[in-house]
Amino acid sequence: FGRKRSPRMQYPVDSIGADTIKKGYIDYLIKRYYDYRQADTSYGSFRPFSHAEIHTTIQRRFKAKTFFIHVSRFEELCVFIKGRVDQTIQGRNDRSRGIPNYDAFECYEAEQLRHGQ
Repeated sequence: FGRKRSPRMQYPVDSIGADTIKKGYIDYLIKRYYDYRQADTSYGSFRPFSHAEIHTTIQRRFKAKTFFIHVSRFEELCVFIKGRVDQTIQGRNDRSRGIPNYDAFECYEAEQLRHGQ
């Protein structure tokens, strides 16, 4: 019944995907974007939404798949995704009320490392 899935490719050593904390943070930011876009519908925004769109846009802009982007561009990728979150209706509303739209990487990293002990 289930299709046989091809084994996942290993991420190159110098890519964001190879760094579990950086990969996790990008996953977290993308999830925030999905959640905020979902929330936009409650404000009457019915723009069609595809989960794949953010990855397609990232690939077009960075010329590599999301987690294959070189680790040196991590900060640039974060700024890009945070900008997308901030541009949602929910993101603009929260910012105007002084509510952060996402945790800083340093907080995320500290939390991950704390739980790893």
